[in-house]
Amino acid sequence: WSEEAKLEAKARLNELTAIDAARKAKEAALNELEAYVYRVKNRLSDDDEELDKVSSREEREAVTEAASAAEDWLYDEGRNADLAGYKKKQAELTDMANAIFHKYDEIDARGSAVESAHKKISDMKSVSMKWAEKKPFINETERETFATLLAEHENWLEEKLTAQLALSLRDTPAFESSEIGNHM
Repeated sequence: WSEEAKLEAKARLNELTAIDAARKAKEAALNELEAYVYRVKNRLSDDDEELDKVSSREEREAVTEAASAAEDWLYDEGRNADLAGYKKKQAELTDMANAIFHKYDEIDARGSAVESAHKKISDMKSVSMKWAEKKPFINETERETFATLLAEHENWLEEKLTAQLALSLRDTPAFESSEIGNHM
């Protein structure tokens, strides 16, 4: 083979590899969207009573309708959509579904995070009380600074808990479980 023929063959191989990768990515996105539609519809159906705590019937029906519309789209004009079209359709459905699912999942996550934060604060208080005796190299100013910071975190948590208690589960939460980690 001439050098030119080798380069042409290599370029064609690279082109075919890129086409195959694009086809595989498109098929994967189609399959992912289809599976997500079914997961959303199943969760809305299976967990209806639980999701009723955090959303109205109308909100759940709107998500179900959006999932059904996405499913219909997949088997109609979506069958020939491009990768970006599948990703866009899934993002739209994800935004709607997560508005409900995230609120529900946060109930347990927030409870666990609060429990963990209370334990951490309690443990830190216990440990810091012994510093004067067991760690004399930590001076009084440093101990007071630590106690002040710990009190600020504890106050922040209590303020958020008080605000959350004033809300219904369908309201936007006063705080997310992930925020607790940022304050501890």
